[in-house]
Amino acid sequence: MTPAPRWIQRVSPSGLSKRITECHSTGSSHYNTSVETAPNTRAFYIGILYPSSMEDPPDHKSAVRREFTKQASDYAESDILTDPEKIDSLIQATGPSSGARVLEIATGPGHVALGFAEECDQVTGIDITEAQLEIAREKSKERGVDNVHFEKGDAEDLPHQDDSFDIVVCRLAFHHFEDPAVVVEEMSRVCRPDGTIAVDDIIASELPPRASYQNEFERLRDPSHVRALPLSEIIALFSQSKIEVTDVFSSTNVQEVEQWLSLAKTPESRADEVRRLIEEDARDDRSGTRPFWQDDTLYFAQNTAIVVGRRLRDSRLGDRQVTDHPRSG
Repeated sequence: MTPAPRWIQRVSPSGLSKRITECHSTGSSHYNTSVETAPNTRAFYIGILYPSSMEDPPDHKSAVRREFTKQASDYAESDILTDPEKIDSLIQATGPSSGARVLEIATGPGHVALGFAEECDQVTGIDITEAQLEIAREKSKERGVDNVHFEKGDAEDLPHQDDSFDIVVCRLAFHHFEDPAVVVEEMSRVCRPDGTIAVDDIIASELPPRASYQNEFERLRDPSHVRALPLSEIIALFSQSKIEVTDVFSSTNVQEVEQWLSLAKTPESRADEVRRLIEEDARDDRSGTRPFWQDDTLYFAQNTAIVVGRRLRDSRLGDRQVTDHPRSG
């Protein structure tokens, strides 16, 4: 009897053939891929037909839940995550009105959602890790905030109707997504026409070898890290989902290496390799993160960007052809 497909990954059209190739490259003699259109988007699901004797495939979302459950309490209080100036920078970049309906995806412990709740009437935070949501709910209760709701859900398959929100944001999470194109499409889908979409994340160099170097030590430190994108790729993802970029703001997060490793609870064997790579980067300028020593302590700088866009009222507007007419006379 042929087993039913186990749908393990949703991808954008541009990533479809790449993901199928990756699936088959891990052992095509053991399973076949199946593809199905995802509801409400232009994305696809990739399904894997497994014989009953095979173990479940690695699941990146399980890795995310595992890492952020392990880090939950320390992560919730980390300096960069709780920095009120950085939180306010994202909020103000969206130009919120008091009546705005706001969605924060990958809300974690809810700092951004709670910040929006001070400005807007209705705020929702969504995350796949229950341990993070429990902290967010507790913080909301402690502060007596009653206009924010936290719920469990997947950024690649948001449990909301089309055009449900005026503002949709995501902070410091895009580098954890396997297919950020799907996430942007979902953000666009649930945002109303003329609404605002904003992504705030670490960014990698525009030069692939330098970006790869940073992503290598980021992944060694935290296995839930997939890839920090270059700024140009985030902007391209907006355009592909018919979101018109209106503003880009750049900044940096300066990380003290030992605190950064401790926060992720990186095993010592991997932590040693991370230190080696960052020390080499400090000598040879390999990634653009500009590591430096100060008082015998090693630091590096994660470049960050806030990309803000407007969801076009008519999605066909971006495909419309303009014809130049010669002037008469």
